[in-house]
Amino acid sequence: MRLVKLAAEPRPVGDSVSAAIGRAAKRLDWSYARAGDIWYGEARRIDWREMDALRAIEQERDHAAERAEQRRHMQQLHALRAKLQFNDPDFHAADIDAISWLLDHHR
Repeated sequence: MRLVKLAAEPRPVGDSVSAAIGRAAKRLDWSYARAGDIWYGEARRIDWREMDALRAIEQERDHAAERAEQRRHMQQLHALRAKLQFNDPDFHAADIDAISWLLDHHR
């Protein structure tokens, strides 16, 4: 199942499936056998607590990606403001002020 594989990330180059299942089991606080059954799609059922744990892993990853994207956007705004200030601060004063306001109010 995709979510169990997500729990094994990050996977280093050359990582074995066995090591990945072990990492997922440890992160989810499951037995190796249980994680392996779900990994290979052999589990007869997945209870709600297990699904909640898997969804939490996915949500954690999504939040980390959102924070990284937000940091990248902030860096781009800082770079844009610096370029505008360098090129012609008088001409770009309104844009510089708007970007500065965004940067100040985003924190």
